Amino acid sequence: MKPLACVSLLLVSAPVWGARFPAVPKEVWAMRDDAGLVAKGAVILERKLDFQPFHIDQTVRIRILSQAGQAAAEFPDMPANLMYLEGQVTFPDGRVQPITKRDDFLVRTVVSTRDGSLKEGVLVPPGLTQDCVVDLWWRELTARGKANQARMPLLDLGTLPERCGNFWYVSLASAFPTQTVVVQKGQEVFWPMALIGTSGFSPQQGSNSQGTTYTFRNLPALPAAPYSIEINRPCPKVLFYRPIETLEHLDKVPAATFWQKTADLYYKDYFNKFVHKGVNYAPFSQELRKDLKGGPLERARTIAERMLARVKNLDEPLFDEKPPTLARHQVNNGSGVWDLDYTARTGFTDDWGMNKLLFHLLVDEGLKPKVALVADRGYWTASPETRTPFQFSRILFVVDEPGQGSIWLDPTERMVQPGQMPYRYEGTRAVLMDSATWQAEFRTIAVAQPRTNTRAFTYEIDATGEAADVKVKGTLTGAPALLARKELSTKSPSAREAWFKGRLERNGITVNQVQVANALEITQPLGFTAAGAIALEPGRTLKLRPFPGMDAGLYLPETLPEQRLDPILMPYLGVQEAMSIIKVPKGYVLREPIRVNHSNRWGSVLLRAVQDPDSGDVRVDMRRSTSGFLEMSDGYVPLKEYLQWVRAVSYPEITLERAADAKP
Repeated sequence: MKPLACVSLLLVSAPVWGARFPAVPKEVWAMRDDAGLVAKGAVILERKLDFQPFHIDQTVRIRILSQAGQAAAEFPDMPANLMYLEGQVTFPDGRVQPITKRDDFLVRTVVSTRDGSLKEGVLVPPGLTQDCVVDLWWRELTARGKANQARMPLLDLGTLPERCGNFWYVSLASAFPTQTVVVQKGQEVFWPMALIGTSGFSPQQGSNSQGTTYTFRNLPALPAAPYSIEINRPCPKVLFYRPIETLEHLDKVPAATFWQKTADLYYKDYFNKFVHKGVNYAPFSQELRKDLKGGPLERARTIAERMLARVKNLDEPLFDEKPPTLARHQVNNGSGVWDLDYTARTGFTDDWGMNKLLFHLLVDEGLKPKVALVADRGYWTASPETRTPFQFSRILFVVDEPGQGSIWLDPTERMVQPGQMPYRYEGTRAVLMDSATWQAEFRTIAVAQPRTNTRAFTYEIDATGEAADVKVKGTLTGAPALLARKELSTKSPSAREAWFKGRLERNGITVNQVQVANALEITQPLGFTAAGAIALEPGRTLKLRPFPGMDAGLYLPETLPEQRLDPILMPYLGVQEAMSIIKVPKGYVLREPIRVNHSNRWGSVLLRAVQDPDSGDVRVDMRRSTSGFLEMSDGYVPLKEYLQWVRAVSYPEITLERAADAKP
């Protein structure tokens, strides 16, 4: 938090060493003759991350050895606070392709090997070949550096870029082998830094006039693998987080003491003192708690449902919602005190206001809620030994009932049904603080059973014409409904229909009509009905898919590596079911019944196809259950087997053939 007077000079011009790169040694070019290295595709020769108060410098040198290795030189888009950029591509004959700005790169979209999503804005150096060396250096301003450049007060601005927030880490491994990684922390960088995931790696510590260095050598290749999360990967990582003055002196006490002090010194007052209730809150509270029935769990659920129906979250606006002009200012007024009087009067607040409002409503009812700090495992899995509350990404509330279990409530996500645990927190550890005593404890969040998260489809297919007419009805609950509603919540009704239409048509059906049910009614299953057609090619045999438009509900990569080191983590447990009744053209019969039934540690699949001897209709049923959640890499072979089964039962094809006595 101390300003560094002299560092501002570093922002005037790029350092001399960034203006050119060392010549490529002969032994680097000779790597092309090593068949073992060529098979790996590329080698990260050197990578350096230099953390200084006003900027972060990153440097990388990559030896490309094959076409597949060109992926080693694909970079995420450059940050908004980019200050300098310099690089070059060097070829064996000595030619050099310079890189001086972001626009020199080619921009492309790639498919994530982790979950199949599209990553846009990936940068590829100009002139990249399968036999070259890529050098790149860039400087990004931190929050303090940006303010310093604009001659603004530094206050307590952080020593990381604003995009990093208050808690940030970066992995040091690559999909390709890395010879050397150097991490440097400047002397005036006041945010705590930790090296994590270093088991099996021995960094060499050093120092110089700029700060402390940590050098890692010979990091193995660690390709991104499907069904994995970055924090679980077995590789070194650098972690930074914003310090909290009232907690800084507790870095050496036992973890249980740290979290108890955190509850006492921070969260107790945060929830009890920093609110303004005025004259409107009390009648509002009484109205939302009127005529409650049942035990603590049912009453807590009802309060949350009523609150969500009455209060709109400015941080998650729905389609066509127009809050008052000054709502964002008035819910907090920039003072750190949330105005529940204003919320009760207008029906608007923000994320933090939703948290405080539900907390006080539950306390008013005498339900003694527990405040729960939870971490999104897509980014981080919380640990008591990580001494900062900034590792947590959200606050939930827990109400316990003896003999009946617990209910977890998330008042900030508008598409989460009260009592539904957002799947991103399942299986993680949370800090719970009792609002009556503020006693802190860690509790592991249970993983919901497969039947909580369902996708169900029913089809009627009339294949008696030149094209098959298709009617389909779909119903989603749990995590699938939440994911879909997050997409639908900001769309108009017609755009919601178009969203479903697009998803169906990507999977093999021409859709001419869609209706969406319960798009935003979170207490009801999300549903849709659609009508369309699929092309037919009749002949002596007729092949068709019984579930056109349906996807597998799981990421199914086209290819999988032979081995992996990452632990395996499914996004959630779930069930997908589908049933199709197919009206068969006269004279056609099902070539043979289908009976598939497999199971292993990851789940089970079922597929059946039979023909009714009286009506001639063919009925096809499928069921996929995912029951495995987290496994180490030794579960990889069963996972590959399971994903093959899922593909087979999700996209089956049945064959009809003309009966022997049918007319040609």
